[in-house]
Amino acid sequence: MASYSRRISVASWGAALLTLAACGSAKSVEPGADAAADAADDADAAVADTAADVVADIAANPTADAAADVALDVLDAAADVVQADSALDVLSPAFGTWNELPSESTNTLAGIWGSGAKDIWAVGEQGAILHSEGTTWHATQSPTFQWLQAVWGSGAADVWAVGSSGTVVHYDGKAWSKVDVGITDGLYAVAGSGPDDVWAVGDAGLVLHKNASGWKTVKVPTTAFLYSVWAFASDDVWIGGGEGTVLHFDGQTWTPTSTGATGTIEGLWGLAPHDVWAAGNYGALLHWDGKLWTQAANIDAKSYLFRVYGTAANDLWASGNWGALWHFDGATWSKYAIATDEQLRSLWGAAKGDVWLVGPSKKLFHYTP
Repeated sequence: MASYSRRISVASWGAALLTLAACGSAKSVEPGADAAADAADDADAAVADTAADVVADIAANPTADAAADVALDVLDAAADVVQADSALDVLSPAFGTWNELPSESTNTLAGIWGSGAKDIWAVGEQGAILHSEGTTWHATQSPTFQWLQAVWGSGAADVWAVGSSGTVVHYDGKAWSKVDVGITDGLYAVAGSGPDDVWAVGDAGLVLHKNASGWKTVKVPTTAFLYSVWAFASDDVWIGGGEGTVLHFDGQTWTPTSTGATGTIEGLWGLAPHDVWAAGNYGALLHWDGKLWTQAANIDAKSYLFRVYGTAANDLWASGNWGALWHFDGATWSKYAIATDEQLRSLWGAAKGDVWLVGPSKKLFHYTP
């Protein structure tokens, strides 16, 4: 997706969503409704693409928080109308269930990560930082009021979160503190391979890298907005973003790879250098086998996927807008039923049967056997 779509006005976005809701764009599983649903779905791709993206980037402007909240309310209302008139066409694997848990948050949540099953962090709007020991969630003191879009750490005493206006905050095992990295552009993702190999990506090809000497800006061969990063080692790093952009770093050179996708790549996750997954809009759910990217079968081409994450080669999850949730058992991706029709912005898991999701309405979902 071209970067300009991230600058759409809240008013235009809200109007588009209300129009979408009025049309009942979610596809019905009733045979008699398929034709009407298909017609509405043709207009859905562009609207869903914009609606999914605007949450992250409206928040990148510190003055737009109120407008973002209004936009989220419109999204929820539209989703409710659509859901009320539609049936869920899903598969429901029987080995576990998703349950919503209270978050104690009054702010929208955008990112989640943990060092283990009893040490999990979630971040979001107005600098919200929440912590869980695996069952309950509690707000913690934050050093910023900026939107925090993502969180990642190398361990329990080394956790990073990034967000709007170049915000970078760090947890040392005792408290969170703000770190000046010398930029004011938005950051949307953070990941690394260790305490001295941390990457953050954001607006218009922005890439930051932290080593033992601190943070510095890294030049990459793209000006696309970047929304995802994954690192196996300092010489094996992936980043993804707008217009199907996926770049790989071998320690010396950033090289574009051809994904076949034309929309935004929102999420990256890998189990090994030859086993990497990418998720994005227009149903993009792509696998890298060490040589090329291939699209997963059975994925709804009108889905907008935000994140992909796994605990093993046969236990992967992908989440997206309108409550889209998919599971991979090592052979097949299956759509999974979950009690929400909202955006599922981020996910993380400690083990098979212990996976977490966050959405835009201060919600957390936990998957257990």
